[in-house]
Amino acid sequence: MRRGRRAAAAALAVITTLAGGVVTGTPVYALDNDTESRINEIIAEAESRIEEAISQAQAEIGEAEIPFALPEAESVPSAGAAEEAEEPAEEETAALVPEGGGDVAVSRIRFAEDYREVYDAVMSAGGGHYYYEDVYMVEDAAEDIMYDNSTGVAGAVAKADTVPAAEMDTGAGESYSETNVRTEGVDEADVVKTDGRNIYILKEHRDLVIVKAGEGLKVLSSVHPGDVLGKEMPGAEEFFVNGSLLHVICSGRKESEDSPYFYGNDANDCVTTLVTYDISDPGHPVLTGTVEQSGLYTQARMYGGMLYLFSRWYPMVRSTYEESDMVPSVGGADASADHVCIPGIVTNNDYMIATSVDPGAPGKVRDYKILLSGAEQLYVSAESFYAVNVDYDTYNPRTEIVKFSFDGGEISGVAAGRLRGEVNDTFSIDEYNGYLRVLTTYEGSVRGEVLEFLSDIFGFDYYDEDRWVRHNAIYVLDTGMQRVGCLLDLAEGEEIKSARFMGDTGYFVTFRNTDPLFTVDLKDPAHPVITGEVKLPGFSAYLHPFGENLLLGLGYEANEQTGSTTGLKLSLFDTSDPTDVREISRSVIDRITWCPALDNYKSIFADAGKRLTGFFVEDHYLLYSVDEENRFERVLLYDFFEDSLQGEVDYSSMRGLYIGDTFYLAGGSFVAAFDMNAGFEKTEVLKLA
Repeated sequence: MRRGRRAAAAALAVITTLAGGVVTGTPVYALDNDTESRINEIIAEAESRIEEAISQAQAEIGEAEIPFALPEAESVPSAGAAEEAEEPAEEETAALVPEGGGDVAVSRIRFAEDYREVYDAVMSAGGGHYYYEDVYMVEDAAEDIMYDNSTGVAGAVAKADTVPAAEMDTGAGESYSETNVRTEGVDEADVVKTDGRNIYILKEHRDLVIVKAGEGLKVLSSVHPGDVLGKEMPGAEEFFVNGSLLHVICSGRKESEDSPYFYGNDANDCVTTLVTYDISDPGHPVLTGTVEQSGLYTQARMYGGMLYLFSRWYPMVRSTYEESDMVPSVGGADASADHVCIPGIVTNNDYMIATSVDPGAPGKVRDYKILLSGAEQLYVSAESFYAVNVDYDTYNPRTEIVKFSFDGGEISGVAAGRLRGEVNDTFSIDEYNGYLRVLTTYEGSVRGEVLEFLSDIFGFDYYDEDRWVRHNAIYVLDTGMQRVGCLLDLAEGEEIKSARFMGDTGYFVTFRNTDPLFTVDLKDPAHPVITGEVKLPGFSAYLHPFGENLLLGLGYEANEQTGSTTGLKLSLFDTSDPTDVREISRSVIDRITWCPALDNYKSIFADAGKRLTGFFVEDHYLLYSVDEENRFERVLLYDFFEDSLQGEVDYSSMRGLYIGDTFYLAGGSFVAAFDMNAGFEKTEVLKLA
């Protein structure tokens, strides 16, 4: 009976919270009158039932066994009174509040004291989650970590030249393109790059080949990281060209001591290794250091002279802690438990391992943090990185975003925020002027979720016809992941397909049968406002800033009645007036219903200065220019069959780039050059042995 009374009190507090209580210091929801009335009816009936049960119990076991009184009946506060609602005690509500009961909840993250605590968190993850209403800041108590990993390289490692590629003098003063990155100014590892003199190509995940660009393409040298690591299996994933240094990232399973081949089927056998070469003389690269961490490689960034490496590692979890392997390796040593962050919601059993490496000391880890739950998606800004996971063990899936800051190689945990719905991709997350803007898609409604939760508690029959209807939202969070502003219930029946934030303005595309492109004004973070909407057939799956007041869209044309895709579409939008965004140009390629380049933004070439955009599809590479009238014109259609390259091409590893007035296609095992001043006439093709 005591449990029933406690549940009743908690349920009433939960209803207050859901209906308009305080989660982050501001009202969560403003409910309509019908919803308020229905909830109050449920409360009244529930109280009546509980009073009946209490009376029966009192008759049987006496008043002494029921040491607390039923709270006086309270109506659900209206939106105007919500600010006065008291915050329910965590002790009473922790087990009953639905995960993310409000639209934003700031949850506690903490660093472990030992790996047994990590093990316990993993084992309890499937048995119930916890809801925290307060903000808990996590301080980085770690000292300056400098683990050394012996590389067998003789001599000291000198400080490296880490001049960003865009600032480097190519010798001839020619401009050149860079990797298409998610965050401007934050470089990303890739499989093809150029420094304006040479083209660097990762070939078949084994060799990294350095090709001299310009007239007379030729191979200068190649490196095989497997020789350094003593591994014959392929495993080179991506790389950075960093001034006079080349950083190659390898990933794969460990070798046994007795065999030169990889062994084991468990994911915790995997390692990620950074192999660094001095390429001051590109014809003779010199190894300068290696460093290793557990897990399979996921992503890497370079910013502020530091390299940040992310991997995913799965602990071996057995029935007891003693039988389990919970400890990953970082820099050749066991990772310390006090670097393992345990979020408020453990959604997965894997780890995200984030390390920083000073390129001038490539055999050491500068700092590291490990996040239990890993990262289904990872967004990296110029100041922070955000691990994104979805919690499906709720009435409506919630996205939990855990924030870490980084500065000069130091990585610190900050806080976590849990939002209604799911995030489409990392372009739906953006940090600007200290605020995080997040777009999500969710199903159902606030009213339906409140009533569904109450029906589960009190056993009412309930059906919500809105349960499976999609809605969208935009949230603005501060540096501590507290909600500052939000817009809910956007574009009913549709879902977000693409997004791009440009300063104080955000653009996002939703889709059902048509392509609404929305504009949101974020100048006042507390009051985001939808200022424009344009509806078009199909949808843009990728948006790219294309110079002043222009936005490039790449996606699919679709039938307006059925929503089925009918072709590949390029769109150009005029954004000079955010309240009246207009599609000023489009080009449709009929019967192309899948473009794999859209699955990897780094494979899309887009250069506003050259007014060019390119991508691969099927056995072709397409390059378009945008003329002075903002019309699309196809300037290159390269068929890989014409040079018998179809067997040589791994489309996912092919990139378009330019140096000066020459456009190159490079990847797989070839380089093709085209003269941009002669109508993109093909001038040379080099096959890599």
